[in-house]
Amino acid sequence: MINDLEFFKIRNKAIAPFVYSRIVSLQAFLSSGRRNPPISNEIEQTLEETNYEKGQFISLFSKAFASAYEKCKKHISHHPALLLFKTIQCFDLRFIQSNIINHNIADYRIINEFHFPTDTLIQEWAIYCGLNEAAEELVDLDIY
Repeated sequence: MINDLEFFKIRNKAIAPFVYSRIVSLQAFLSSGRRNPPISNEIEQTLEETNYEKGQFISLFSKAFASAYEKCKKHISHHPALLLFKTIQCFDLRFIQSNIINHNIADYRIINEFHFPTDTLIQEWAIYCGLNEAAEELVDLDIY
C-alpha cells in the first residue's frame, strides 16, 4: 500500500498547497467522530456476530476520536507551519478560483512580496484571479 507522500512523489506533484485542506478535513472528521463515530458495515456485522453491544462500541470510539481530536488540536492546529500551508494555497489556481473570498491578496501577506505589493504585482494578481474577465464583462454592460 502506497502512503500519501509516495503517491505524490510518483506523480511528481507538489503536495504543499493541499496540506492545509487535508488538515482541515482531518480535524472535521475527528470532530464529527467525537459525537458520532463512523461505523462501517463490516463493523456492524462483527458487532452482531460477536453479540457486542453497539452502545459500548460507540462510547469507546467516541472517546478515541475525542482523544485524537485533542491531540490534533494541541500539536497541529497551533503549529507554526500551518499558517504557511494555509497561505501557499494561493499558488493553486483551483483554490483561488473556487471562491471570490480567496482573491484578497492581503490574506497572503506572510509572503514577503505580498506584504507591500507593487502595482505590477496587483495587476498580475488580478489576471491570476480572473478579475480582468469580470471587469471586461462590466465594460460591455449597457446601462442606458
